[in-house]
Amino acid sequence: MNTTNELLFSFLSYIPGPFWLLILFIPTNKKAMLAVDIFLLVMSLLFVIQTVPVMQEIVQIIFKPTFPEMKAFLTTDAGFLGSWNHMILSDVWIGRWVAHDSIQFEKSWLIRLIIIPVILIVGPFGLFFYLLFRIIKKRSFAFFTFTERTD
Repeated sequence: MNTTNELLFSFLSYIPGPFWLLILFIPTNKKAMLAVDIFLLVMSLLFVIQTVPVMQEIVQIIFKPTFPEMKAFLTTDAGFLGSWNHMILSDVWIGRWVAHDSIQFEKSWLIRLIIIPVILIVGPFGLFFYLLFRIIKKRSFAFFTFTERTD
């Protein structure tokens, strides 16, 4: 891996830290959540910039996936860094949603203190446990409430 890729890896690994703290401790602060949203936008833009040069290769793999081809691509610098960005971006997005959604529950700070660190380390585990908690607490499998339009 060259120096640019190592710097990008370090950036992707450490820059989310302050945003995790905002999500964990002040999810109702509008300025803090705006900062998180801007961070998500910047990380998405970075993902687009990373992906454009290899888009043709990615599209071919996505539309006709095989294990060997996908594995080979993900072991390249571009595949690895893109995947790392994708995981971090997804975990921060999930953490933001959980923090916002948990506000409806009594003692949401306790929920955040337990679940958000798990999402930070292994995103899907934290999401699974939060969704399980949500299903049990609400006695409903619905994750969204849709209001019927009357126009």
